[in-house]
Amino acid sequence: MSKSNKKQLDKKSLENKCLECDNNSQETKRENKTLLMRSNDGGISGNRDLESKNINTGSSSSIDNDLNTLGDEKSQYEAIRYLGNRYMWLAQYDMVVGLNHKKPVISIPCQDAAFATSSPRPMIMIADGAGSSVVSDLGAVSVITGVARFLYTMERSLVNLLDGETSDKEDDGIRTFSLLIVKHAKGILEDLSILHRRPIKDFRCTLLLGVVGKAKTMWLKVGDGALVVEKKYIEGEEIKSELQMLGEVGKGEFANYTTFIDENIQFEDVQSGVLSSDKICALFAMSDGAAEKLVANDGTKIADRLVSWADLLRNNKLNRRILTTTFYSDAFLNNHTGDDCSVAIISSKFNEC
Repeated sequence: MSKSNKKQLDKKSLENKCLECDNNSQETKRENKTLLMRSNDGGISGNRDLESKNINTGSSSSIDNDLNTLGDEKSQYEAIRYLGNRYMWLAQYDMVVGLNHKKPVISIPCQDAAFATSSPRPMIMIADGAGSSVVSDLGAVSVITGVARFLYTMERSLVNLLDGETSDKEDDGIRTFSLLIVKHAKGILEDLSILHRRPIKDFRCTLLLGVVGKAKTMWLKVGDGALVVEKKYIEGEEIKSELQMLGEVGKGEFANYTTFIDENIQFEDVQSGVLSSDKICALFAMSDGAAEKLVANDGTKIADRLVSWADLLRNNKLNRRILTTTFYSDAFLNNHTGDDCSVAIISSKFNEC
C-alpha cells in the first residue's frame, strides 16, 4: 500500500472515530437531559438506585430488616449502636459551682460532675464529690467519664438486659450489672489514689445513674441526690404527667446519712432497681444541691419545674443557659445551702411516650 493511500485511510479512520465519539456524546447528553426532566417532574431520579441502598430508619422498618440490610457493611456492634438510636431521645445536663464555694480566699471548684446522652442509648449520670475530700472534684469527673466509657463498651450486655423481655431471674442480672458498675467506679478511684499518691477518701463521690432500654430501664444510686422518672398518661381529654422518685431519700454528708464510693463501700450500700420502659418519657438525676429545691426532703413532693424542663427538652429548646440561670436565680437561692448544683436529663419526643 502506498504511503499516500495509507495516509488517506488513517485520516478516514480517524474521522469515523471522531464521528462515533460525537454520536456517543450526543446520546449521553440526551439521556442525561431525559433523566433530568423526569427527575424534575417528580419521577425517577438519577440517584434513585443509590438511595434505595440506604438503610431505612423510619418506624415502619423492622429490626430484623435493619440487621439484614446492614449485613456485612457494618459490624454487629455498629448495628447495635444504630438500632439503639431508633427512638427520638434528647439529652441535656449542667453543673454549677455553689455560692458557698466562693466564700473561701481560694475558691473551691465545682465538685459535681454530670453527663447525659441519647447515644448509643439514653442514659444519665451524676457524681457529687464529698465536701470534705480535697480533690473529690477529680474523683467525680473521673467516675462519670469512666462509667460512661464502661457502658459504651458493655452495650451488647445492655441490649440483652434491657432491650428484650426478661424474666425475674434475668432481672437479677441487672442487679449484678449494677454492682459491676460500682465496682468499676471504685477501681477508677483506686487508680487515681495510686496515680496522685493520695488516699482514696480524697477522691470519694456519690453516683446516680439511669439507663433506658426498649423494654426495661435500670437505675442505681450510691449516696444522696435524687433520681426521678416522668410518665405520661391520658385522663379524659387531658395528657398528664406523673413524677416518681426512684430509691430512698439521702441526706448530705454532714448529716451522716450519705454513703460514697470509696474503700469502705459495701454491696448493700448500692441501691438499684429496674422498671418497665413503657410510658417513660423522661428521666432526671440531680445532686443534693439541686434536689434541695426540686424534691421534698421526704421525697413525697417533686417540683413541676422538672416537667417544664422535660417538655422544653423534647422540643429541643432546653439549653444550659436556662439551667444555669435557674440555679443562680434569686428564687432558687432563697433559703438554699449554697451547695453545688447539677442535673442530667433525658426526654423522649412526645409521640414516643
